[in-house]
Amino acid sequence: QYNKAIEFYKKFNLLPSTTAPGLKPEANYNIGYCYWNKAEQFNQNDNQPKRLEMLKKAIAAFGLFTQSNPPSDQKKADAYMRIGDGYFVNKDNLEAINFYKKAIALRSGYEDQALYYMAKTYGYMGGKSSEKISKLLDIINNYPKSKYLMVAIKEVAETYKGIGQFDKALPYYNKIIHDYPNSTLVVDAKINVANIHFKQGKHAQAEQEYLKILE
Repeated sequence: QYNKAIEFYKKFNLLPSTTAPGLKPEANYNIGYCYWNKAEQFNQNDNQPKRLEMLKKAIAAFGLFTQSNPPSDQKKADAYMRIGDGYFVNKDNLEAINFYKKAIALRSGYEDQALYYMAKTYGYMGGKSSEKISKLLDIINNYPKSKYLMVAIKEVAETYKGIGQFDKALPYYNKIIHDYPNSTLVVDAKINVANIHFKQGKHAQAEQEYLKILE
């Protein structure tokens, strides 16, 4: 019923400006989510061209909402996140980062999520490993209850390993092992610890770590 909802909200927005002016920004916010949900449906049906088309329309609607000076910073931050995500999917990395930064600036509860997706965006950009790591470390150091904490630790370890900074990767793999002993990430972390020791020529240590995996 998303098409009918969009039609209704658009008709509402065409009413005279004196008619419920405070509700018109909400209409744009809701239009944004209608297009966003349509994009998700097209994604599930593996229709990427239509998905990207719907995301662009969602970005436009959320943009109208944020420009209307809405009273709720939380909704405004949410709209910034959706705009950032839309640009992220469209591979417009600089615009995605710009809107994630706007969401962070509002301090309305989306900071850790925005930092995580900023880090992911930097990860897709060449030569931005230090920026990616910086955002992930921000989560690790400042948001201890974040649902992105464990995956941020993993990403820091993987990024350091990917650029050959093995000594910096090790503490984060070990952090996964010690802080999340029941996680499915633990076996991979142990393997990476062993592999790093082996690459560094610490064969006895590597052997001990490989044996721990087999226990």
